[in-house]
Amino acid sequence: MATTTPPHHEPDGNFTAEEIAVLHQAGLISDPLPGGKRKASVSLTSPPTSHGSWSSGSSSSPVASIRIKRRPIDAGDQTFEFPTSEESVAALEFMGFNNEVATEIHARFVARSDPDQNPDSILDYAKSFIREIDPYENLPDSEALSLMGINSYLQAVFTDPQHADMMRTETLHYWVCDTLRLNYLTISELHDRCHRFVERGRPSKKKARKSLSETTNLYQPPQSQGESSSAQTQRPVTTEPRYLDRVQLPEGCVYDEGSYTVLPDHYVLYKAQASCEVGRYFLQAAGNVGIKSIARSSGGDFNYVNDAWYFTLEQATAEEYRAWAALRCPKSETWIIRIQVPKTFIASLRMEYLWYGADWKNYVWHCKQKFIPPQRFDRLWQNTDLIKGHICSALPSKIERISREDIQDSMTPDSVLKLPNSRQKCTQWAFMHVSVAMRLAEEIQGKVQIEITPPKWEETS
Repeated sequence: MATTTPPHHEPDGNFTAEEIAVLHQAGLISDPLPGGKRKASVSLTSPPTSHGSWSSGSSSSPVASIRIKRRPIDAGDQTFEFPTSEESVAALEFMGFNNEVATEIHARFVARSDPDQNPDSILDYAKSFIREIDPYENLPDSEALSLMGINSYLQAVFTDPQHADMMRTETLHYWVCDTLRLNYLTISELHDRCHRFVERGRPSKKKARKSLSETTNLYQPPQSQGESSSAQTQRPVTTEPRYLDRVQLPEGCVYDEGSYTVLPDHYVLYKAQASCEVGRYFLQAAGNVGIKSIARSSGGDFNYVNDAWYFTLEQATAEEYRAWAALRCPKSETWIIRIQVPKTFIASLRMEYLWYGADWKNYVWHCKQKFIPPQRFDRLWQNTDLIKGHICSALPSKIERISREDIQDSMTPDSVLKLPNSRQKCTQWAFMHVSVAMRLAEEIQGKVQIEITPPKWEETS
């Protein structure tokens, strides 16, 4: 006798019928919604632990500690619309477009010639559409964003005066394209978590399907039989590999509520990232640090041609960048990576200081436009391992309009990024060569803490 597959167990987008059945039974996704979407539990994105950390490796030689900074409100009752295909109108809406423009971009993508040989992704088509809005830089941001078809939520983020300093560090085009990219990567990250859940953590088929509010907990470390949850938090607990795999962390982690200890004779440096940018690539097997995953490509403040690695001594500065990423990518966890670097290692580097002043203006003006700096600056990008200096907040389009003759007059103290409350100038350390970055990765092994901030579902869902 022939059997039929229940509607919610049909193949859907990037998921097989089997995967849909398992995810549905676990209460992680709902029945299909119109437009290639499903409701998904925020357990896919939000570790439920309010405070605590995981230190990977043995207690004597940890790889890193992972700390959950804040718990979203009652995550079990929260859901969000989840695109089941990365190549759909729903995916483009998730990335940041309104429905009308998402439909237009998707139609172009579907109609592309020779799809099997065409290397362009749907993200490439989205960026191409943005580039057609010309000359958007001569328009008010609100008008340009409307022409781009950016949704109302992101329009409000990009035009909020509170974020004006951060907006000025790059062009509107850069921030829009970067936001589309991060949200696209978030779709892939969420899909990966679902695939890994099915592969390594299938619930028993004998159990009844859970509701989304009773969803399987993807993050909670396993609990021994007869052990209460309150007792569990009183001592370290070694977590199972499948838990770590779901959240893209190395195996062998230890749950630890201990305070963060600053090692003697070490500097503490910070860097903010969206988790979808680095994910499984930053902390690798055997405790190696994937330093290349956090490189800044050419065109940064101090690196006109090669990659550089930027950190800051100021946790408040890193928090500004993290909060900015969280606003633009509301379904992604955001990280503050904290590393401890031996002072002896820093002392061994060829170092230069570049604070706000005539040289800072001249060098940054050239680097931001990827122009070769004057010969007198050769030492900075050829023979220097580490540059310490101020962060530029001048709008790149404004820098492009400044002539060489006007650099000193047109780049003012307002060109330096400042903390919103104190107006303190923000600083950065730029490690300038891949060989130096690889040495840095060795020096910080076992001295990394990642502070994870889940999405603020109470404000964005």
